[in-house]
This record gives sequence, C-alpha cells and structure tokens, in this order.
Amino acid sequence: MLKTRIEFIRDFMQKQVEFPAECQSESEALPRGVNHGALTRMFACNRRDLRDLPTMTVDGREAKDLDDAVSLTTDSNAWRHLFVHIADVSHYVRANTALDREAYARGNSYYLGETVLPMLPHRLSDDLCSLNPDTDKLTLTVELIYDADGNFRGGDVYESVIRSDLRAVYTDLYNYFGQGELEDDLAYEKLSAGQLQNMPKKYRQLAPMICLAKKLAAELARRRQQKGSIMFDLPELSFEFNEQHQPVFAGKHEITWANRLIEEFMIAANEFVAAYAQEHEIPIVYRTHGLPEADKFTAFLTLARSLNAKMPRHFNNLTRLQPKDVSRFLELNEEHPAFTTLQTMLLRSQAKAVYQKEPAGHFGLALADYCHFTSPIRRYSDLLTHRALKNYWHNRSNRRLAKHLAETCSYISEQERNAIVMERDVDAMLSAEYMHNFIGANYNAKISGFVQHGLFLSLDNAIEGFLAFKNLADHFVFLPEKMQAVGMRSHTVLRLGESLKVELSAVNLESYLIDFIPLDPYLGKKPVKNKSKKALKKAIIKTKKELSRSASKSTKAKAKSKAKVKGAKKAPKQRKLR
Repeated sequence: MLKTRIEFIRDFMQKQVEFPAECQSESEALPRGVNHGALTRMFACNRRDLRDLPTMTVDGREAKDLDDAVSLTTDSNAWRHLFVHIADVSHYVRANTALDREAYARGNSYYLGETVLPMLPHRLSDDLCSLNPDTDKLTLTVELIYDADGNFRGGDVYESVIRSDLRAVYTDLYNYFGQGELEDDLAYEKLSAGQLQNMPKKYRQLAPMICLAKKLAAELARRRQQKGSIMFDLPELSFEFNEQHQPVFAGKHEITWANRLIEEFMIAANEFVAAYAQEHEIPIVYRTHGLPEADKFTAFLTLARSLNAKMPRHFNNLTRLQPKDVSRFLELNEEHPAFTTLQTMLLRSQAKAVYQKEPAGHFGLALADYCHFTSPIRRYSDLLTHRALKNYWHNRSNRRLAKHLAETCSYISEQERNAIVMERDVDAMLSAEYMHNFIGANYNAKISGFVQHGLFLSLDNAIEGFLAFKNLADHFVFLPEKMQAVGMRSHTVLRLGESLKVELSAVNLESYLIDFIPLDPYLGKKPVKNKSKKALKKAIIKTKKELSRSASKSTKAKAKSKAKVKGAKKAPKQRKLR
C-alpha cells in the first residue's frame, strides 16, 4: 500500500516541479522590484512606509520563502507596538490570472523531504514576494499594541512597505541569546560583553529588540495557556541530505524558544485579522477546529484509563469538555511512561482543523475567531484573505470571492490533507532509506503501539519500526482493551512506553518497512523448565476469555457513548470560546 502511494507521490512531484508556461510568462513579466515611482503612488493610496523600523525575519537556515517579518518598538507610555509584516502576495497574484488558477489548483506548497514544491513559481516565492533583507518589500502589516503588563490595547491592519535588516535563523537566535525556555528572563542589560561580541553585527544591532520580543512572546504564551490553549509537544522527524540527495542523518526537529517566539506573534496576528474581518463583515477564509470526535475520544478515554492516566474534572464528559481540560490532562500526565503515546492518541482523537467561510471557533487554540493570514506564499487560504482585505480597503467588490468561498474552503482543506499524507509517506520512505545503512545495529526502543500480530517501536531519533510477536520466545496475545500484550507461558506483560533492547534486522526498500528483533532471546519466556502443553492450552483459553470479556465491554461502551453523543451534537454552539 505504501509502495503504491510513494509511486503516486513520485509521479506527482515530477508533474508539480514545473509550472505551466502561462504562469512562467506572467511571473517573468512582473517588475524586478519595488521602484520609487510606484511607491509614491502607493503611499498616496494609504500604504504606510515602515522601512525605518528595526525589522527581522526568523526562519530555518534553508528556508527561501520568507513570508513574515517582525518589528517591535515601545512608546512613551512603555507600551509595546508589535508589527507583524506579511508578504503582499496579492499585489502580484491577481484574481483569475494563470498564476492565481495554478495557486488555487495546488492549494499549498508541499515539503517532501528536501524537495519543496511551491504554490507559486520561484520567481515569486523565493524572490519577489520573499522578505529578503536589505530590499524594499510590499507587505500587509498587523500592528498590535500591548501595555506594560501585557494587556492587549488595540491594533490595526494595513498595507505597508518594509526593509528587513536581518535574516535571522532559529538556531542562531537560540545560541547567541541564551539557551533555555521562552519564559526565561532575557534582558539586554544582562547580556555579557562576550555574548554581544560573539554575535554578527546585525544580530548585535537588533539585540535590544530581540530581548523585548522574547519577553512579549512569553507573556502572550502565558496568557494563551491560561485560556486553555492546547500545546502538544510531539517529536517531529527531520533529515539531513548529502549531495546525492540521500538521507545521512535523521533526528527530532528541534523546537526552541526562537520557534515559539515567532509562533506566538503569528497566532496573535491571525487572531486579530479574524476579529477585524468579523467586525467589518469582510468575507475571508476562517480556520476552524471543533470538539473532539465522539467515537475517537471515547476510544482514547478507554486507552487512558487502561494506562491509569490521571483524569482532570470533566475530561470524560464530551458535552462539557473545554480546551483547558485537555491541557490539564497533558500537564497531569507529563511524567507518565507512555506520555508520548498518550499525546499521539489524544491528538488523533481531535477534530481535523478545516477552512470555512464562517467563523466557528478554534477549540485547540481556545479562540472564538481565527484565520490563516501569515503565510500567503505557501497557503492559498492566506492569499485569499489578503485579497478580500484589500478589496475592502480599496472599495472593490468581494461579491465574486464570497460567492465561491464555501467551495474554495472545501477544496483547499482537501489539498492540505493531501499534503500532510504525502509528507508522512515521504518521511516513511526516507526513514527506510536511512535505516537501511544500519542493519544489525542495536537500539534502545520504546513501545509506541500494538496490533494483533506485533508491536511498534520508536527510536530516540523519532523513527518507528515493527517487532512481530512471532519473533518473541513466548506466544504473545494483544489485549486491545488494556493496550498491552500478554505472554501465554510466562504471563509477561508488554506495555506502552516500556523500553526494549532490539536489533535492526531488516529494512524493505520496496515496502519501506523497518523490522526489529529482540536482543533478549528469552523475552517473555518464564524461567520454569518443561512447562506442559496442558498448562499452555489452559493459559491460551484463559487469555481468549479475557479478550472476549474485553470485546463485550467495548461493545457496551460504544452503545453507551452513542446514547451520550445524541445529546452532544449541539455542544459546539453551547461552549464558551475565548
């Protein structure tokens, strides 16, 4: 199955690498930059000149499509003015052009290993629209004002032109300004002379702003958590490649306070734009996220109880569930041996976030209104929202845009799901290619899941593989109700989160499956000689009875949950969203 999907992805990539000739022609016909005469006309039409603001972009080292930049100043009242500048892609990609039609067809950019399939031609995504440093760039800016205590005091969104001073990198910020957490204090006055001296000049020049930005981001994060915003902390797999495009390193993608700083500012900007559009009745694309899906959440509760996870109040009542209950569950079980698996299964029980033409709240972020505004180079939803805003500002009709908005939201939601599945499949392919170099190596692995014929193992580098029960000395049976496997002879129990010493035994480069065998040849084997066949048969019968009882309980639980769900259908309208 995976092999078939990978073949489809390869064919898809070959088709998407090149843009249609009409798109290429349109992109090449666009101006090479922003000239003085054009800016003068734009300023006359209320585009604001923000080129004197200290401004930086913060991205990964290899990123080329720089959507966003930030500035931060303080006024005489010690109030902070946060400026979130987003590339004005809609200035170049006009409605119903070949570029627009192709961007819509793609829906978003695809990040497949080291290959990027952009939504827009490179002429736009990496150059004209990308907020590269020391170059005048057209942007849409969200200006947010916070008082000295971090309270939101007001904001605005408008057309602008900026000139970024620094192309910062997440890891550089983290290393130059101190490792640790976002909440850790970082005052410019406390930076040592050695720290400042070790920074490149442009980092040093913006150091006061960076310190202020970290403090503000920490305040925003704290307030968001107080509202109940759910913060999953699951490892993301990343690869490094050699010149032959082969994966030579696999590991967990490192998320530091520098990543979180930008994330907090982007969330704040998205929330403000959604509220602004609501207030001014502008038809935009909203990002919505509902309550967890009833059946999946009930199954998760069964798993959590079987693992003796701690349950906060109301957590098992879907009709009363609030985002802060989910956050509290994660907090209570942070030290649980199977915490990663609990997080993964809880995330899977959540509803899928989608695009809609009407605001319906965002459960995961604990927000009443939310949209995607900050990535128009790589998401069509954001581009469309920019276009709607500009139509409103320039007294142009949004009637045509609004007419097709529901259909557009449905389509781009589907394209986003396709991209997620493709990225996951490519990660599986690259994992197999990378691990093929280490057949015979030994690992400490954690049990991350079960199926009837074996268990899944997760390595420290976030790669997963499989260990078949047939390769264990005992005859193991999976008990779904308890999410554990029990040995027939020894009654040894294998549980989620437990560590096993294993050897990488095989990697199939056609099916992309990774197989392990236990290093302990006696795993599950009870140290008693000559256990009789009669006793083994008795143990098998006993375990089958347990499985039967578990299945019966599960059926009753499902019937009970369905009865409860009837009263839960209107819950989304009843809940209080912040």
